[in-house]
Amino acid sequence: MAKFAFDVAAAFAPQVAEGTYNANLDAIVATLDGDPDATDDGLLLGDSGSGVGESGLSLSIGRRSRDKAVIGASFTRSLSDFLAAEVRTFSFSWPWGGGLKTTTITTPVDADFLPLTGVHALLNGVGLQAAVWGSGVGYSIVPDNTVFPFSALVYYFGNRLELLDCRCSSLAIKYTPGTIAIATAEIVVGSIKDPSSKVITPVALPTLDYGAQATQSMPTIESIGNAWNATRGFSDLTLTFAPTIDDIPDSNAVDGIVKEPSAMEIGVEATLFADDAGSGETFELSQALSDAIGDLLPLTFTVGSAATGAQELALGHSVTIADPELDETAMEKLGSKAANTIKLIARSATANGEIEINLI
Repeated sequence: MAKFAFDVAAAFAPQVAEGTYNANLDAIVATLDGDPDATDDGLLLGDSGSGVGESGLSLSIGRRSRDKAVIGASFTRSLSDFLAAEVRTFSFSWPWGGGLKTTTITTPVDADFLPLTGVHALLNGVGLQAAVWGSGVGYSIVPDNTVFPFSALVYYFGNRLELLDCRCSSLAIKYTPGTIAIATAEIVVGSIKDPSSKVITPVALPTLDYGAQATQSMPTIESIGNAWNATRGFSDLTLTFAPTIDDIPDSNAVDGIVKEPSAMEIGVEATLFADDAGSGETFELSQALSDAIGDLLPLTFTVGSAATGAQELALGHSVTIADPELDETAMEKLGSKAANTIKLIARSATANGEIEINLI
């Protein structure tokens, strides 16, 4: 017996419908591509500060079963009835930012800002959709409760898992000044596709082509112009998308259960410096007492610069939360300065208007 190397890879791609595994991922044999300027099968390079072995990936597999009756005058039970293989925990973290494409040799066009296939799939899975911006050159990410689930392809230690009907139970983007933004998706899986043939047979890790994901860096969180009532910095900020996903019995679904989203909350937790501009000393308290959505002021910032020239990397993005409702505020101190720790809930009087993230 010989020990063998630690190797993992994860790819994500949108599905055309519930119950239909992504055909491109299903066909992967020799090469798995994540190059934004090439094929891009949905391969994502994880965050080195997260997951097992600095891979960004954490995963556990279990056995969904039903106990048999006890045997005779004992507490002994035989092997349980096997119902299905199930993914019990699944999370993936990766650097967050633009789509890493190189703009065209003339003037940048919207397609230059398309998010990576894997990122687009994870956005779909949490209830977000990326589409042409319309108000400028780039792509806009906004809430959308009609998007399809996604497929995942995971390799580890000779195992190949095709994970079907996945959704994100949460997607958090952490912004820490002086480093890059990191996104973390907590994923729920509808079923493991064809476990009898796909899981048991050892499969070699394909050639991995990450392209610009492996050679370029996302913008540092610096000089981002964060503004909420006044232009003022934060010491930490986490943006969280948290849908409610229910297990619904479905006799026609694989394993008899379908993951169905029924609600979504978008939140922000941050610690910001206080600022006295515009009666800023009492701003947080006045926002907490607001009784009209028109009294809420937007929170905005831009990470990196817009790619406006030829042959530039599309790395930047902006965030706009038009109507953040202040759910909780607590006094804080940063150095010698006054600060506030806040919890916001993104609201809107317009359907799907809670937040807009623009890839620029």
